[in-house]
Amino acid sequence: SGTEMLFEYDVYENEDHCKDCRIHIAVGMTCKDADEVGGHYWNSDVLDKDPWTRRNGAYYDSNNNGKAIGAFEIDNGYSYEENLGH
Repeated sequence: SGTEMLFEYDVYENEDHCKDCRIHIAVGMTCKDADEVGGHYWNSDVLDKDPWTRRNGAYYDSNNNGKAIGAFEIDNGYSYEENLGH
């Protein structure tokens, strides 16, 4: 459908030894202001439920330095262009 993606992440300076920490693309266009981040970014007109779940791979486990690297495939109902900036 053109909305599937490989979501790759390389997070650092997070909680040490965080298990099952959630990760997602946010509705907002900035992370600098917590009030503007918003919830999970997914297209409810196309999908029946929020895809940003542990079952779909939207989580990470950080090491003792708060770092985690990984990837998972997901479809949030939006194209590459529609995801840019979120």
